[in-house]
Amino acid sequence: MKKRVSLILALILAFSLTACGGKQNTADPEFPAPNTTVADPARQDEKTEILVWTFLNPDDESGRGKVLRDCKDMYETLYPNVKVTIESQQWDTMTAKFFAAAQTGTAPDVIWVNGLDLGEAIQLGVVEPFENMFLKDWSAEEISDIDDARFQYGEKGGRHYQIHLSTNVYGIVYRADIFEKFGVDPNFESWDELIQAAKKMTYVDEETGMQVYGLGTGYIRRMRSPAICAPVCSQNTAIL
Repeated sequence: MKKRVSLILALILAFSLTACGGKQNTADPEFPAPNTTVADPARQDEKTEILVWTFLNPDDESGRGKVLRDCKDMYETLYPNVKVTIESQQWDTMTAKFFAAAQTGTAPDVIWVNGLDLGEAIQLGVVEPFENMFLKDWSAEEISDIDDARFQYGEKGGRHYQIHLSTNVYGIVYRADIFEKFGVDPNFESWDELIQAAKKMTYVDEETGMQVYGLGTGYIRRMRSPAICAPVCSQNTAIL
């Protein structure tokens, strides 16, 4: 069951957007009808092409690019009648480009968007609820495997419209050795206490002469690890 879910999470290529056929659903914009413009991949006698827009590049030799390329190859092996075309897009303009394409009938079948834009996609009626496609055939066990806060984030009126492919969670980590060195208790009760501790633990490393900051946020380079690190996070969502 995990293997099946992993394949769906990796590509979600068996299904299509309501915008794919060039028409926005107007009968019931809150719950669009199933899209019939893309053939069922299980029907091996029909040739199907699926267009994917993503900020990832399957030709990239990075880890993410390689995984996407492997998933594409795996899917096309599983469904020989399907050709998957992946077009890499600029991540910060991809969603707006998709919304424009949905109005002109040139939208892709599968789209990645920032999770914050999901509500607008649903409101425009350009995405297909999973219940109209594969989810109605899943067992309770299979649904529970992905049913978490992120899955519910894409729910409206009992219908689900997205699956998160990558989620970076907010969090704060700290170096216990530096806390011990300066005698600082990490159990802060306020942001003011954290700031005062960070100031106390900001120092110049005697061995390297490099500045060590007490608090770092985001992605920090050219300095030793800070005593406290609060990473910047984001969400990416695949929508059908």
